[in-house]
Amino acid sequence: MEFQRNNQHRTEVGIVKKVSVLLVIAALAMVGLMAGCEHGSSGGSNDAIGTWQVTTSEGTMYLVFNADGTFDIEGTPGGAPGATGTYSISGDTITSTWASSVKTGEVDGTISGTSITGTFSEDQPPKSLSFTGTKQ
Repeated sequence: MEFQRNNQHRTEVGIVKKVSVLLVIAALAMVGLMAGCEHGSSGGSNDAIGTWQVTTSEGTMYLVFNADGTFDIEGTPGGAPGATGTYSISGDTITSTWASSVKTGEVDGTISGTSITGTFSEDQPPKSLSFTGTKQ
């Protein structure tokens, strides 16, 4: 009788261990899936990283978004930045602030795939320009 009880206990412990291992594996898989959805093609921060050619009513400029949350505004691709700043992303919306040696401002936009639309603003003199652009 004692042997059957010990054997049954071992079987129950083995089943609990197997279920526990399966639950841990399932939890890790869910975490991986959720992390993968965080920066998808719907406009996560990975979509912003790179060079964007944007056009305003005053001409063309290049926005270069870096993986570390900084960005540059360049007059020519790969040229010296005319201004630098930081950005953040929430869903498809990018919000940023920039500064040059004489001005400060903001770049706010919406990313959809390889397209971006938004507003470029500066404080001195106050100015706001709409832009459209594509990822290079």
